[in-house]
Amino acid sequence: MYIATTFKGLEDICAKEVNGKKLADRLVIFNKLKTPKSANSVFKLIDKFNFNSLDDIVKNIKKKKITLRKKFSVACNRNGEHNFTSLDVIIRVGKALADKKHEFNLKNPENIIKIEIINDLCVFGYLL
Repeated sequence: MYIATTFKGLEDICAKEVNGKKLADRLVIFNKLKTPKSANSVFKLIDKFNFNSLDDIVKNIKKKKITLRKKFSVACNRNGEHNFTSLDVIIRVGKALADKKHEFNLKNPENIIKIEIINDLCVFGYLL
């Protein structure tokens, strides 16, 4: 499964391009890898889940089997009312993954973990 990020209001157009469906505002989910013209980014889905707190996000991501090359970074977009920022997510998830013997490297990553947070939905995967 793949996720395309797009501008709010373009989800239906993006979904048509990839034969997918709108998952949430700005997010389209689809099966076969394509690069739609209406997308800002595409990432390979690792998981999607609902959460109540930043701790929930970190715990859910830590539980998943994530395959990374040595150096990685984390990118996060967050929309909705939360008591944390995108930077908080990047730091906490980055630390959790670094604890698994991977090197957090913002300047020269070999992998980027992409996290999209919309209200109480968290979607994350490998940025392509």
